Amino acid sequence: MKAHRQHDISDRLWEKLEPHLSGTKGSVGRPADDTRTYINGVFWILRTGAPWRDLPEDYGHWKNVHRRFYRYLYKLRHLVKNGFLHLKRWRVFDDTT
Repeated sequence: MKAHRQHDISDRLWEKLEPHLSGTKGSVGRPADDTRTYINGVFWILRTGAPWRDLPEDYGHWKNVHRRFYRYLYKLRHLVKNGFLHLKRWRVFDDTT
């Protein structure tokens, strides 16, 4: 799937990001076919500040994207709380160059 909106994840960035995400082939559990669409939807919400119900349908149903986002937040909080992840080490990807 190619980026279809101006601010969607580019193919170049997706190639770097995809191997590190759960829900991709090779990870435990059922692979999610729409991980890139889901992430683009979350970024749309974060970028616009719009309510979840206003998420454009082509990013998936808002309720499913919302539920999945909060599952990820719960896992992230658990990793930070138990010392498995230190947020100070995170860097934001910049694919504008």
